[in-house]
Amino acid sequence: MSLERTLSSVLLVLLVAGCRPPDVVAEVGGRRLTVGDVREARRTERTGDVQAAVELLVDKERLAAAAVSRGLGKNETVQARIKAAEREILAQALLDAEVPIPDEKALLHRYESTDAATVRQLELAHVFVAAPAGGDVAVVRRAQNKATTAWARLLGGEAFESVARELSEDGATAEKGGVVGVVREGAIAPEVFAAAAELDENAVSKPIQTPFGFHVLKALKKVHPVKRPFDEVRGALAVQLREEARAALSKRLEVEVKVERYEKAMSALAGGTP
Repeated sequence: MSLERTLSSVLLVLLVAGCRPPDVVAEVGGRRLTVGDVREARRTERTGDVQAAVELLVDKERLAAAAVSRGLGKNETVQARIKAAEREILAQALLDAEVPIPDEKALLHRYESTDAATVRQLELAHVFVAAPAGGDVAVVRRAQNKATTAWARLLGGEAFESVARELSEDGATAEKGGVVGVVREGAIAPEVFAAAAELDENAVSKPIQTPFGFHVLKALKKVHPVKRPFDEVRGALAVQLREEARAALSKRLEVEVKVERYEKAMSALAGGTP
């Protein structure tokens, strides 16, 4: 081989090698797999085995390359799905970049400066008579009559504890004279809390119906606001701050990103046109 041909061959090898970025780990049907692809595969597939991740990607790339060679990449539905995946990934990337998880300082400021952690609570006792929603009409009527009897006896001056021990069907509280204890808003049926919140301390309610049955309530302590511990509301505060930041970002993007709507296509969709 002449020196000229040898130099030409070496140059060709160098040019070919130079066209391939250093982070390419494989090529499948002309499609390149990079170090970044492998890292993402290891993360999503939760595998520490690099070779296993590479082989998994190679297998999927074979399928993808074959799909492209058969023209499936031009299919309208396939293109829509690819665009949807891209949209979700890019949207999440922007949110991760511009709506970060709030730090401890921001969480503490929100906790201390607002009533976001405040909730109403009261101390409650009840007489409960079971009558599940959708049950037999006669069963519901008997339960209502029993609850009304309990209420009438209380109005007549009988001790709440005695009536609860005798008539309540709540096995967890009947032996304690009907005492439920401290309850916070949201922790019990809303109609029960709402009725109890209207009561003065030691006052008794008329029978209240819920999907579980009938309750006659006694407010052992009147409803009042309390501030939940910081650790208890940390997660909720973080969600609240991120939602506010996301809403603010969306508002800015209304100005930053131009949107044009085409009524003809919208009308076709509304009319059921595919």
